[in-house]
Amino acid sequence: VEAFVQAHPDDPEGPVFRGEIERSRGRHADAVKWFDRAAALPGLEPDTYISSMVDCLLELDRSEEAIDRLGEVVDADPSAVDMTIRLARLEAEQDRYESAIERLEFLQQYRPGDPAVRKAINELDDVMKVIDRSTLIAVLLFMSACGGSSKEEPAATVDATTSSI
Repeated sequence: VEAFVQAHPDDPEGPVFRGEIERSRGRHADAVKWFDRAAALPGLEPDTYISSMVDCLLELDRSEEAIDRLGEVVDADPSAVDMTIRLARLEAEQDRYESAIERLEFLQQYRPGDPAVRKAINELDDVMKVIDRSTLIAVLLFMSACGGSSKEEPAATVDATTSSI
């Protein structure tokens, strides 16, 4: 592989292949460097490497960078269904629900009836229901705590209630 990369310095396939090798060896930081090198070369379609690069960035606990990198690709082609869905999921995992919803709504308009889009929307709806329920519980606990007769009583109520959630 290294010989190919050296012999064909303008061919992005060599660095992509090298990145995949580094990824398979668990050398995620090295893999990202190779994917970056490939991305800098003209003629490379992002779907050739972006999924692997995002996987590596997530393994390195660099989720914000993973979202940014995938976001650049999706912004260039928002109709790329799989990448847009993955980005929406990553955004939701980082509590960027509004952006995730906007992306999935765009896909739904672009690809009405697409089962993958519908599934992603349903998953996000389920997450939002849990969040809404958690928010409601927190508000109710706060209101209960404010109405207590002593400072110790509300804390005990909150502790007892949250331990069963």
